[in-house]
Amino acid sequence: MITSCLQSKAQTPKSGRPRLVLRKYITYRLNKSDVGEAFLWHPFASETAHEEKIIDTGLIHIRVIQRQGRKKTTLIQGVPSEFDIKKITKSLKKELACNGSVSEHKEYGEVISLQGDHRQDIYQFLIKYNLARKENIKIHGF
Repeated sequence: MITSCLQSKAQTPKSGRPRLVLRKYITYRLNKSDVGEAFLWHPFASETAHEEKIIDTGLIHIRVIQRQGRKKTTLIQGVPSEFDIKKITKSLKKELACNGSVSEHKEYGEVISLQGDHRQDIYQFLIKYNLARKENIKIHGF
C-alpha cells in the first residue's frame, strides 16, 4: 500500500499571512502482478540468492553457554548460506537490544553470538521472518 500526498499551491495574500494549505492523501493498493518479482525479495537474502521459498537446508541450532558468573552468551549455528548473516545479526541486535557478532567457532563453525540468554526470542525471530521452519530449529541449553 502506497500513500502519496498532493498539496495545493498556496499563494501568500497581500496581508502577509500564509494561506491554509490543503492536503489530499491518496492511497494506492498494489497487487503482486503490478510489481512482479518485488514481493519475492527476502530482506535477509544475500545478493546472490534468488530463492522464492523458505530455505530448507538442515537444522539451525540455538545454544546458550555460561560465561563468568551469571553471564550467558547465545550462539546460533547453521544459518543457511543463502542469507546474509551480517544483516541477520544487525537486525537481531536491534530487536533484542544486545550486542553480538559473527565469528568462527572452533566447534560449531560460523556462528552468530549474542550477549545474554535470548533462545526463545531468536526462535520467534527466525519464524517471524521466514528464515526457518519450526521443525528445523533446535534449542539447546540448561
